[in-house]
Amino acid sequence: MTTAVMELEARKASVVRRVLTDVNSLETIDRLDNWLNHELMKGESSVKQYNFEELNDRLMVAEEEIAAGKAYPVEEMFDRMEQKHPWLCE
Repeated sequence: MTTAVMELEARKASVVRRVLTDVNSLETIDRLDNWLNHELMKGESSVKQYNFEELNDRLMVAEEEIAAGKAYPVEEMFDRMEQKHPWLCE
C-alpha cells in the first residue's frame, strides 16, 4: 500500500470519526449527505455511453428476454414497486 493510499484511508477514517462523534442532528447529516452526493457526481455521467456495437448487443439481449417472457409491462413493474416500497410511491 502506498503512502498516498494510507494517507487517504487515514483521512477518511478521521472524517468518519468526526461525523460519528460531533454530528448530533438529522439536519446536519442530511446536509452532509446531500453535499457528498453532489461532490461524488461531479464530472461523472449518470448515463453510460455505448458505442453502436454495444448498444446493438444490449438491444438484442433485451429483445431475447422479452421473447422469452422475462420482461413485464411497465404497469406491472409499478404495481410491484408499490407493493414492495409503498413509501416511494406516495
